Amino acid sequence: MRIIIPNTKGVEEAKKIVDRPVDDFFRSVGGGLLQITDARKSWSGNTMSFSFQAAVVFFSALVEGCVAVGEKEVVIDITFPDAFRKFVAEDSVKTRIEERYRALLT
Repeated sequence: MRIIIPNTKGVEEAKKIVDRPVDDFFRSVGGGLLQITDARKSWSGNTMSFSFQAAVVFFSALVEGCVAVGEKEVVIDITFPDAFRKFVAEDSVKTRIEERYRALLT
């Protein structure tokens, strides 16, 4: 899944916003259905890579992605496991991520 959000905060401020705890952020956009463990993130220049184990009911999978922070936009790429689509609507997660970051970045 790819999400592109306008950035009016500049690169450094946007990086601070994006750098907030990944597990807290995804737990909140998952609507309480996701159990998140083993969250990791690392920066290379203006790109943050992240991963975590996400569990829904009795299913667990690795979720990985990256967030590229640019002067005018932030691009979020997330690998959304196919099996999760039975429990969590990808469009719903995408909308929540977009709304939350749009509120923080514009």
